[in-house]
Amino acid sequence: MRLARMSTVQWTFTVIFIVWSYRCVHNLFQLKHRRHFRPLPKPRFHLHSISKRKAKPTNSSLMFKGVNSSVHPFQKHELSPLNCARASESKLQLMSKSHIYRIGEKIEVRIQTFNGHGVPMIRGGDLVRVWIKEVAKGACAAGSVTDNQNGTYTATIIPRWTGNVTVMAAIAAPRELIDMFHRVFRSNGSLNTMMARFEKGGVSEESPCLPYPHIRGFSKACNFSKKVGGLPFYCGHPVNLQCHNWVAVRTPPGQAGRFTQNEKKLFIKELFHQNIPGRLEVKVVKGKSKQKGPIGTRNSTYRSTWSRAPGYFLNWNWHQGEGHTLSDEGHLERKDTFVNRLTRCLANRRLWLIGDSTLRQWFEFISQKLHTVRKYASEEILHPHQPVLTEDRSRNMSIFWGPHGLPFHHGSVWHSPDVNRAAHQYLDAVTPVSTDVYIIHLYVHFNAFSEGVFRSHVRRLADSLDKLFARSPKVKVAVKGPHAFHGLNKAGFVDDYFGPVYDSILRSELQHLQEHVIYLDYWDMTVACENVHIHPNVTIVQAMIDVMIKHVCR
Repeated sequence: MRLARMSTVQWTFTVIFIVWSYRCVHNLFQLKHRRHFRPLPKPRFHLHSISKRKAKPTNSSLMFKGVNSSVHPFQKHELSPLNCARASESKLQLMSKSHIYRIGEKIEVRIQTFNGHGVPMIRGGDLVRVWIKEVAKGACAAGSVTDNQNGTYTATIIPRWTGNVTVMAAIAAPRELIDMFHRVFRSNGSLNTMMARFEKGGVSEESPCLPYPHIRGFSKACNFSKKVGGLPFYCGHPVNLQCHNWVAVRTPPGQAGRFTQNEKKLFIKELFHQNIPGRLEVKVVKGKSKQKGPIGTRNSTYRSTWSRAPGYFLNWNWHQGEGHTLSDEGHLERKDTFVNRLTRCLANRRLWLIGDSTLRQWFEFISQKLHTVRKYASEEILHPHQPVLTEDRSRNMSIFWGPHGLPFHHGSVWHSPDVNRAAHQYLDAVTPVSTDVYIIHLYVHFNAFSEGVFRSHVRRLADSLDKLFARSPKVKVAVKGPHAFHGLNKAGFVDDYFGPVYDSILRSELQHLQEHVIYLDYWDMTVACENVHIHPNVTIVQAMIDVMIKHVCR
C-alpha cells in the first residue's frame, strides 16, 4: 500500500539511487581485477596483451594497429627526448644460443629499443645499425638490419674471418628526427637558405634562393633554371635591380633555425649515433658453413656493382666477397700496386671527378700519389670549391675536380654561379672519340632539401647518360654512392639519414643503365669502420679508391 502511495518524484529518486548503488558496486569489482593495468617501472623485451577490451581508435592506435596504448602512456606521444628511442636503455641479444659460428654462417641478433623512461618502444622507424669488429686484426663488417615496425629490429651479419668477434649495435638517430626534417620541408622548403647577390652600378641586393619557384616574402622570383643547366633554381626578385644582375651565391652562417623550440630539445648527443650497451662476444672458426651469404666475384660486370655484395676490412685492407682483397697484395706492398694500376688506367686519359669536397679528397690523394702538377698556380685558387686540374704530360694523363651544380653550399664566401656546373653538363660535352673516366657524386649538399630535389638531378643525369653511351661508347662512368657519417648533433645540421634514401633513388632512376654505369657502394664500408666525419680519413679514402680502381681500371 505504501508503494502505491509513493509520488512520481519519490519513484524517480528511488530508481536513481538504485542505479547509482549498482554502478558503485560494479566499479569496485572492476578495480579489484584491474590493478595489473598499471605499467611496470621498466618492462623488458616481451609485451603481452593483458586485456581483450579494444582501445578507442586514436591516431596512434591506427598507426600501430593492435597495440593497446593504455599500457604505455609515454608513447601517446609528447615530443620529448625521453620519449625517443635511447641506445643507453636498449638491449641487444643473440637469436641463437650458440656463441660459436663458422666463416660464412649468419650471425643473427635482435634489438629491442627502449625510450628514456625505460619503456619498450612499440613502433619502428629509428635508424639502427649493426656491425662486427675485431680491433686486434683491424677487421670489421656491417650487417643488414630489418625494422619489424614494433620497436624491435633483427640484423644479420656474415663473418669472413676467424677470431673473437664483437657484435655492435647503435641507434644512429630516432624516428622523430626524420619526422622533423619532413615537417620543415613541408613548411619552409629547406633546412637552410642559399642567398643570391645582385649588383649593378654600385647598387647591390640579396635575396634567398630555393629549388622551388615559391620564395617566402617575395611576390616574384627569378627563374635561373636555364642558367644552371635546366634544373630548378629560383631566387627572390630584387627590388631595384633585375634578375640578369645576379653575380654571386653563398650560404650564410648562423641562420635562424627552422625547428621549433620543442624540436631543438631533441638535438642532444644521447640521441645520435650512440652505441647500445652490452656488447656480444662470439667466436668465428674455420669450416664449411651450412648457410651461404652473397659472395662477390672477381670478374664482375657493371651490373654486379649494383648488387649488395658484402665486404669487410681485415688488416685495414678492404675485401670484397668471400676472402680476397681488391689489390691482392698485403698492406706493405699496397703503395706500389695502387700507383702502378692507377697509372696504367689513366694513361692517355683524363679522370673527371664531379661532386663535392669528398671527391676533392680523392683528387688531392690521387694527385699526390701520381705526382701530377697543378695547371693553375695556387694563388689563382680562391677557395677549396674552385675547379682545379692537374696534369702529367709525360704520361698524357690529367685529373680534374669540379663542384656539381646548384644547390651547392659554398659557405659564407661569395662565389660566381659559373663555378658550379651540373654533372649532366659535363657529360653532354663529351666527344664521340673520348675514352675518359667520369666519377659523379651527389650527396650532402642536397640534404637541406626534400628528396624530390635530389631525384630531379639524378633523373636529368640519366637522360644525359642515355645519350652519352650511344654517342661515346668508350667512356667509363661511375656513380659514387653515399657514405655513413656522424652529424654534429645540433639543430639544422643534417645527419646521414639521407644516405639510404639517396641510395634507393639512384638505384631506381638508373636501373635501366646498370649494364653501362658502375656503382661505387661505400655504405657498408663506412658503417663497418664506424666512420665519423663527412670527410673520411686517409685509410678509408684509399679503400674507396681501391674499389674504384678494381671496377673502372680492369
